[in-house]
Amino acid sequence: RSSDLTANNKAAPSPSVTNSYDRCMLQLKLQRDKLNAASRQYDKRAEVEKQLAKQFLAEGKKEKALYCLKRKKAQEVHLDRVQKYLDNIYTMINNVENRQMDNEVATALRQGADELKALNDHLSLDDIEKIMEDAAEQVNITNEASALLSQNLVTEDEEEFEKELEALCAADAKKASVTKTKATEQQSTTDQTAAAAKQVDEVKVPKGEIVVPTAIDATEEAEEESAAEVEDERVALGA
Repeated sequence: RSSDLTANNKAAPSPSVTNSYDRCMLQLKLQRDKLNAASRQYDKRAEVEKQLAKQFLAEGKKEKALYCLKRKKAQEVHLDRVQKYLDNIYTMINNVENRQMDNEVATALRQGADELKALNDHLSLDDIEKIMEDAAEQVNITNEASALLSQNLVTEDEEEFEKELEALCAADAKKASVTKTKATEQQSTTDQTAAAAKQVDEVKVPKGEIVVPTAIDATEEAEEESAAEVEDERVALGA
């Protein structure tokens, strides 16, 4: 039984191994790293040969200097070839990544379309129209109820405001009436005072003489008037 499990494990590799995209990208990136290492190595060797050529030329060893330059040229040839390989590898990596992105987008769109189709099958246009009609009906009922409630509340508020406004008008009218009465009385008093002052100014009193009526003078004047009236009555009777 343990052998069967081992065989099943071998027959069922991990998803990371079976994924062709991951496997392809792994191979491309490994090759890229190898080519980068080779490029650095060829560049380093070419620099060494160049320095040796300078050294031999300074020592007067022209043949050795030429030989080093030939070796440098060979390293540069290898370096150019490796750079071309790297360019191809990078291009391939970019192409594979872009293609994988296209596949992922296409897969996502396909899944979205399938899900949308399933939803549309689950909810038909007739069902949507029925739902919208029911929703509109409930909204209308709610609006009517709100309007009725708002109308009642507004009426009560207006009546209360009208009563308050009438009370304010009455208070203002009473205040205005009291103010007008006071002003009239004050104006009358002022006019009387002015008239009295004018009469006093019109009376001419001789200088140095001040006439002050007394109670005795008034009594005598009244007795004289009464006697004159009695005399008039006698004359009328005798006639």
